[in-house]
Amino acid sequence: MNRITNIFAAAALLCATGCMLPVQAADAVKQLNLAGCWQVNYNGGKTAEIQLPGTLTDAGLGNPCTLKPCMEKEIFLNLKAKYSYVGKATYSKTVSVPKEWKGQRIILSFERTLWTSQVAVNGQQVETEGESLSVPHEYDLTDYLQPGTDNKLEITIDNSRRYDISTKDLAHCYTNETQTMWNGMLGKITLTAKPQTYITRLSLYPQADNGNVHVKIGMKSHAKAKGKLHFVIVSPQGKAVKDTLLAVKGTEIVFDTRVADAQPWDEFSPKVYTAKVSYEEKKASDTQEALFGFRQLTGDHAQLQVNHRRIFLRGTLESCVFPLKGYPAMDEAGWREIFTQARKYGLNHLRFHSWCPPEAAFAVADKMGFYLQIELPVWTLNVGQDKAALDFLYAEADRILATYGNHPSFCLLSLGNELQNDFT
Repeated sequence: MNRITNIFAAAALLCATGCMLPVQAADAVKQLNLAGCWQVNYNGGKTAEIQLPGTLTDAGLGNPCTLKPCMEKEIFLNLKAKYSYVGKATYSKTVSVPKEWKGQRIILSFERTLWTSQVAVNGQQVETEGESLSVPHEYDLTDYLQPGTDNKLEITIDNSRRYDISTKDLAHCYTNETQTMWNGMLGKITLTAKPQTYITRLSLYPQADNGNVHVKIGMKSHAKAKGKLHFVIVSPQGKAVKDTLLAVKGTEIVFDTRVADAQPWDEFSPKVYTAKVSYEEKKASDTQEALFGFRQLTGDHAQLQVNHRRIFLRGTLESCVFPLKGYPAMDEAGWREIFTQARKYGLNHLRFHSWCPPEAAFAVADKMGFYLQIELPVWTLNVGQDKAALDFLYAEADRILATYGNHPSFCLLSLGNELQNDFT
């Protein structure tokens, strides 16, 4: 994985939409796309239909803005959504789970939300709780869903302030300054069927000097697993340059491989490789893919270098500034527009001030050759004094690295913005 080689510790809105889209099968056997019409219960019992992915503000739900347009500080101080809502909202939908999924592991995932989530299936509360501002929330619903029939799925989102991570709510991960404190779910919302043994993580650590790739494959494995892993690396030109068969032993498979004549990644020649791993056992199968590049970032001789060539970071802040929607773009088209505009200004670097962008941003930056600095979601003067907040930040860092760390554009990680506490 192109891991972080330098760590810097410092460093209105919308109209309602109708509910017209049914649940679509992205893959008739493996995955259900849950985008479409949901019911939402919010603000102590109010109910309405809502289109997901989206937010309460998108649907015209919540507390209406009562401010009148005028040239006053209160108006310009931060963004003002036509409708705002902070608190719990429960989104429900009836989902028909294919009978063929019996005996499979069934995973619920929604790509981005603020801040915590809880899930109930057919009235039964799932024991685990989701908590992240940066990565997808995922739940194993195998023991709760009933394949072959309709199931009521309820997802409760609480966008209330969870931890003390921000002075005056200025950190851009959770703020009304640049995005908004929206309530909803963005990006992909899916139910996925997986075999009892399946792939949980693919981590890649390439070395630009010699083409070596250190590989770690995480597995959820049952004791009698007898399947094989098939690992393939595909070149930027679409040619398979490595093809390896592996036995499943335990919950982590670790090995090294080498790509001959590895093509380096940088801003001038962003050569992106694809790693694919698949698990096969009788009629069961599972796959994962990851983009990566041969990129080495160092500080040799007090000079910032990529693949032993000195670079100059020409960058700016990306402070989650999305005033039209009030939340970040979740698709590659939206991020391609952002990076294209940055390139027109001669930039090669973006610093994501006190937040982490979604998967689509990394994928576009990989292809366009941008150097990204990601930051933990914190901007406070008392970091470390609140143990619960500190534990959250440690866990969030692990989640960010596990989810996005393969991308060659993920070059720098800051522990937050303008951190202050005990310098002794």
